[in-house]
Amino acid sequence: MKTAPTAAYIDYWDRGLWCFGIRVWPNECKAIANDPGELPDKMVAIEPPCQIPLNPQALPNGVLKLSVVAHMAAHPGSDLLGLVTGKTTFEQARSNAKSSY
Repeated sequence: MKTAPTAAYIDYWDRGLWCFGIRVWPNECKAIANDPGELPDKMVAIEPPCQIPLNPQALPNGVLKLSVVAHMAAHPGSDLLGLVTGKTTFEQARSNAKSSY
């Protein structure tokens, strides 16, 4: 899923046994998660933020890297990788995001 419930950020997330994803602001991103029984708008940051643009080859191992790889594998047409690497602007990515979870 790709949602932007406010103008401040975009959430890229998937629900499975747990709900994991990435919250992206214009200049940084964070890995986010919550229990699948919770509403997606209750997701919380689970790692420190990373500044955008990211170098995909230099991403540290952790939930952020796992979330990017998993999201792109599940949604190969997603603009997430372009957004976090600076090839897609925040405004471009936000333009086709759903407004609610």
